[in-house]
Amino acid sequence: MSENDSFFSEIAQYVFSVVVLPALIAAVIALPVALKPLRSRHRWVEAGIALALMTAFAVSFARELGSNALLRQVVAIPDDNAPFERWHRVGMTAVVLGLAALVVPRLQGNSTRARLAGGVGFAVLSALLVSFFVRFPGLNLGWQLVQFLFVLFGIASFALMWRGAILWAAWISFGLLGFLVAESGFAQLAVMCGAVSAASFMIAVIWWTAGLFRSRTERERVREEAADFKNPEELPSTGAIAIALGTMVGVVAMCGRAYDSARVWDHQWTLAVFLPAFGWFAAVKMRQWFKWKRGYAPLVIACMLLSAGGIAGYLKWRQSASRDTVPSTDQKSLDMYGDRGAASHVPAGAQAAARR
Repeated sequence: MSENDSFFSEIAQYVFSVVVLPALIAAVIALPVALKPLRSRHRWVEAGIALALMTAFAVSFARELGSNALLRQVVAIPDDNAPFERWHRVGMTAVVLGLAALVVPRLQGNSTRARLAGGVGFAVLSALLVSFFVRFPGLNLGWQLVQFLFVLFGIASFALMWRGAILWAAWISFGLLGFLVAESGFAQLAVMCGAVSAASFMIAVIWWTAGLFRSRTERERVREEAADFKNPEELPSTGAIAIALGTMVGVVAMCGRAYDSARVWDHQWTLAVFLPAFGWFAAVKMRQWFKWKRGYAPLVIACMLLSAGGIAGYLKWRQSASRDTVPSTDQKSLDMYGDRGAASHVPAGAQAAARR
């Protein structure tokens, strides 16, 4: 085997370890709730899929940094001299959200309206807890408030999604976040976003394939459950899935922004958080304009893909244009730190952590 073959083999093994394997584990966890008879039980579906997606992130985190990076946040580990990084709270957030997903659906009530009211309460609680316990370097009180709003709006964005679209929305949203995080110079966090994106895609395919064989009884049950809505086929997801995904989107966006070393603008992190909401709104309008008679999911996916591609393309174009206008003597410094530099909102320790 040549040196190049060995290099690419190592890359393939690494990608499988931190992206593909966590996604496969998540798909296995979600498989029972995507099939009969658990598929028709709303609480099982919410708990199972939310747990699966958070497991993908947590497993990727553990494969990348080791399980001690999670354990040292809650217990003392003998002979453990590794430094505690603030961004490791992101991995613990995924673990807590996965465990909470097993409880939240049972506390939301039985009716659609009760689930909606409970979802609002849990969304506010999640945003408050994250703002208090998950604090990244360089974030003052104002940015902690922004993190609270990011989590809240992230949950609201996913709560707008219907069952047929929420997993596809997660696939695109975490794919875009992974791209932005990678462009910011934080490769470790990028692969974790990639794991959730891949898991969302796998579970979405399983859910869609299994849905092709739904019985008439199951369709009638969904219509009855969504009787309060104008279109019974478009039952919204207001529970654990939206809370878990929205919280992680907000936390990852703020983490990427705090450790940014490559000039990703603040508004681009904001657009990533609002991407599902924009996709939903654009799909509703397109359905009205073009008299689309089928489900919303294809329109949501198309609008989100176009939006994500536009955000990614704009970032690459702006970075390329910025490099062309920077004097050559500063190019090496720019590539390492970005135009914000070590004296900006990113502390030197944070930059070192982002580059490791």
